[in-house]
Formats: sequence, structure tokens, C-alpha cells
Amino acid sequence: MPSERSIIGEIGRALWDIGAVHLRFDSPVRLPHASPSPIFIDTRQIFSRVALRRHVVAALVAMVRHRCGAEHLDLVVGDETALKAAR
Repeated sequence: MPSERSIIGEIGRALWDIGAVHLRFDSPVRLPHASPSPIFIDTRQIFSRVALRRHVVAALVAMVRHRCGAEHLDLVVGDETALKAAR
């Protein structure tokens, strides 16, 4: 498995390339239950790019399995805001 750092960098670059990363220093984004931030990542843009979505999901599942140990996982599920490991 590639290093987590390289996977994270690759996903970050892909998000940047598809225009999902928004920098708003003059008007920070305020998400519910969060402090204002000048950086917003619109991960919804991944859903319309099937190959990228599959790559991101596979990479994140591999990272979770690597960190937790595949023998301790029965299922990995996620939604639009989080990736969760379930037992």
C-alpha cells in the first residue's frame, strides 16, 4: 500500500484539479457547528466523477483497514460527510 501521506496528497491534488477546493480569505465559509474557515472543500464534486470516487473510496478503505487491521473490520461505510468503520 502506498504511504498515507502520498494517498492524501494524491486525493488533495485531485480535489484541487476538479475545482473542489475554494479559498475565501475575504469571506470565510461558516459551516454548521464549526468556526469560520477560509478554506472550503466541496467533496460533493467527487460524486459525478465515477473513477475518482471509486479511487478515493478504495484508498480510504485501505487506509482504515491498514490502521485498524482488516481482521477487526466486518464493514466500512461512509456518507457525504464522513467515513466510518463499523463492527
